[in-house]
Amino acid sequence: MTPEASPPSPPDPRRYLALWLPFLSTERAQPGGAAGQDEPPFVQVEKQRGGMRLAALDLTAARIGLRIGMTLSDARAIVPGLRAAPIDRQADAA
Repeated sequence: MTPEASPPSPPDPRRYLALWLPFLSTERAQPGGAAGQDEPPFVQVEKQRGGMRLAALDLTAARIGLRIGMTLSDARAIVPGLRAAPIDRQADAA
C-alpha cells in the first residue's frame, strides 16, 4: 500500500535577514564614525574579573592583533597610543 501524497504547501511569505556588524559599537562611540588611517586604534573597555578588558574594537585594532577580552594594559603594551573609552551597552542595544 502506498501513502497518499499530500499537496505541496505554499511558500513561506516570511523573510529573514541576519546582520553581523562587528564594529558597530566603536563606530557609534567615535565622534566622527569610523577612524581614519592616520588615527590610532580605538577600543571600548569594561571592568571584568578585576581589571579593564577590551569589550569592542575598531577595524584597525583588530588588524593589529588586539582581541576582545584582552586586558587594557596588555593592549597598551602592544599599541602605546591606543584610544580607549568605556563601553555603553544600553546605547548599543538601542
